[in-house]
Amino acid sequence: GSFNKMKFGCMGDPMNVASRLEGLCKTYNVNVICSGATHGSLSSADGFVSRQLDYVQVKGKDKAIKIFEVMGCDPDVATGGQGARAQIQWSHMQEIISEAIG
Repeated sequence: GSFNKMKFGCMGDPMNVASRLEGLCKTYNVNVICSGATHGSLSSADGFVSRQLDYVQVKGKDKAIKIFEVMGCDPDVATGGQGARAQIQWSHMQEIISEAIG
């Protein structure tokens, strides 16, 4: 950029790793892959369910990184044990909407 025109974009090591991991989804036949660093920053209270896939050395990195598949989210953990209750409330709302629109 310059003083009159600025270019904004995501750059740097984290974006390089994210791009490489996205490309590995097809190789591992999974929908979402995250690095060990991202996985390590998650709290068990977040409710994400994951499994370790492998160690890989992505282009531009000297060392292999641990990768995980993010498989989903446990609603009971993520909602503080309210997942089943939220599901029941949603089902009740669906019934009310169905009755209202006939």
